[in-house]
Amino acid sequence: MVERLKGETGLAAEARQILFDRYIQGLDDAFRELGVGDTAVAKRVKALGKAFYGRLKAFEEAVAQPDLAALTDLMTRTVLEGRAETAAGFTAYVTTARDALSRQSVPGLLAGDVIWEAA
Repeated sequence: MVERLKGETGLAAEARQILFDRYIQGLDDAFRELGVGDTAVAKRVKALGKAFYGRLKAFEEAVAQPDLAALTDLMTRTVLEGRAETAAGFTAYVTTARDALSRQSVPGLLAGDVIWEAA
């Protein structure tokens, strides 16, 4: 959804930022529940925030390629922990979901009317 809202303005841009902020808050909460100290929480959350944006950039670059090889490779390395046997199916799911989101209106998405299509 973060990728879908990229480049949008107004409420969509605010929603994109809120999604990221909630992700960061969830990380912070989880570390604190695990008993991680205040100074360590900030460092870990910052590192995971950078990792999030790094993976988002890598995803955007992979989907910009004319074929699915770069996306399949990215999914295998970052999501599937090297399990190449499931990569084709997972890549198909990701592209189907991305395409479905791209066809849905931003006002509908912001209202919570999201349709997740199966691959």
